[in-house]
Amino acid sequence: MHPACAGDAPCSRPKTLRPRVANFSSWLAYCRRLVSPPLRGRKGGISNEGGTPAQLNHFIRQETARVKSVATRVVATGFASSSALFFFERLTMTSLLASSKRRHMLQYVGATATASLIGSAHAQSYPGSKPITIVVGYPPGGSTDFTARTVATELSKKLGTTVIIDNVGGAGGALGAQKVASAAPDGYTLIVGANNEMAISKLVSSSVRYDSINSFTPVGLIASQPMVLVASTKMNIKTVDEFVKLLKANPGKFSYGSSGVGTALNLAGEMVKEASGAFLVHIPYRGVAPLTNDLIGGQLEFGVFVLSSGLPHIRSGKVIALGVTEGQRSKAAPEIPALSEHPLLKNVKISSWFGLWGPAGMPAAVTQRLQLALGEVMATSDVRGKLEAAGASFFAPNQSLADYQRSEIANYKRIVEFAKIKES
Repeated sequence: MHPACAGDAPCSRPKTLRPRVANFSSWLAYCRRLVSPPLRGRKGGISNEGGTPAQLNHFIRQETARVKSVATRVVATGFASSSALFFFERLTMTSLLASSKRRHMLQYVGATATASLIGSAHAQSYPGSKPITIVVGYPPGGSTDFTARTVATELSKKLGTTVIIDNVGGAGGALGAQKVASAAPDGYTLIVGANNEMAISKLVSSSVRYDSINSFTPVGLIASQPMVLVASTKMNIKTVDEFVKLLKANPGKFSYGSSGVGTALNLAGEMVKEASGAFLVHIPYRGVAPLTNDLIGGQLEFGVFVLSSGLPHIRSGKVIALGVTEGQRSKAAPEIPALSEHPLLKNVKISSWFGLWGPAGMPAAVTQRLQLALGEVMATSDVRGKLEAAGASFFAPNQSLADYQRSEIANYKRIVEFAKIKES
């Protein structure tokens, strides 16, 4: 090791020449050298035999400065992931707590200082040149994938590193969410998720292992998009009023399709049933493609789409749009009324919404860096224009993802219990 990098002084060599370690074992040994010698017997330290409050305060200030210096050098080793920094923090605390007489006071002060300084050092280096992976719980081409790719392009510019989209389809988005919940909380594995996997899945399926709230670190809301209730052309109806009258005159005769049990599309259909007092049979499909084929072919009477998926078929005349599910008309298709314009359906207000999360336990400084970058992304006219053209509307810049998610879960729980929705 270069002499300038020995002891407690910050390394004075150029960053490219600072000591790099080849593997984690070497890294751990390097950290052990940095935090030694132990507290007992160190010049100016506090021994088991006691020490005045002034000596103790001086020692704490000395140790805080030392930890800050060491943390900076650990980041330079290239192994400064959150798991590595956790080991380093524990090693540092072992040194700090060597004095049994001052253990409790030093534990409080030392732990606070160490966690703060280590997190700060990690955040200053984040993300560096290491790529960030954004998981999408669906195949390419859907509304969540489109949203993620639109955001990722600009997010890469704001963070100065590559952002990769990883499509992990299956279980209505839950497989992708599970992958992120199980990932290291270092800020390099994130998810652009929708309400299906981030709010509904846990309510309807006992096989979902993650917790929608506690398994993730919320970063921020992105946008919402209405769903749209459509009719097959064979039904010969064009308005919501005709739809309600037809159902009431023929209870249980007709069916509606969604992309699966417990999806936002399924819940939207159940809200319409509850509000109208009419009865429709739900037919779950494995995705939007077979649902679309049956609607266009006349094998299915009604269906629910995310607006961006349904618009091409609506505008080509292959299906009839009856109404969107948000409380107002969409700017992307103002000609389609809101279902809530009908007196019986005034409380039908549900959307498909998207946000950005990391795994639980992500460092606060990394989360704040991502929140700042996402806020800048959502303020760009290019991103807003692309999402708005697909039917999206936007949240207030300061709206809390965590609070919104909890509120939506409470709303969905009521619908799930009413309709007795359960994945078999």
